Amino acid sequence: MNIKVVLEYDGSAFAGWQLQPHRRTVEAEVRRALSRLPGAEPRLQAAGRTDAGAHALGQVAGFRFSGGVVPAILMIVLATVFGLAVCCISAYTGLAIGDEESVQAFGMIWLFPLTFVSAAFVPIYTMPGWLQAFANNQPVTFVINAMRALALGHQPVAANMLKSIAWLAGIFIVFAPLAVRAYKRAA
Repeated sequence: MNIKVVLEYDGSAFAGWQLQPHRRTVEAEVRRALSRLPGAEPRLQAAGRTDAGAHALGQVAGFRFSGGVVPAILMIVLATVFGLAVCCISAYTGLAIGDEESVQAFGMIWLFPLTFVSAAFVPIYTMPGWLQAFANNQPVTFVINAMRALALGHQPVAANMLKSIAWLAGIFIVFAPLAVRAYKRAA
């Protein structure tokens, strides 16, 4: 599946768009960012290029997901459902706590560890042993691993997808009614 991106950048710090050895280029930075996406091949095709120091507004480039169209759509659906699950938790905590400053502080307390102690940014085997047990059994890891498997197309997806669905269902079963009840009380 091909993905189109529209870029805007200040080219002052770049040696232009195209890859150049030992020079910072826009293409190299975009490739580096895309390589962090699950399943994205960092091969870019741009509709044009810029010279050193040139700025761009609306430059078009494209890249490809290697898993195909259906897995890419499933990956987007999974990411959306996961985002909605996080919204349910956030809605409940926001309505239950009520004070804006406290909500902001508490919101990061539970989200930050889940995100960074997962397979999202580093392989779990590189974590200390005591963190691996947590990282291997939490929802962000299952969702990220399922998304990677869908995007790459050559990894088994079933186990991580089932665990993701179970975690997401549990989150919705617990937090959706709590959020609705808290909203009714606040209204």
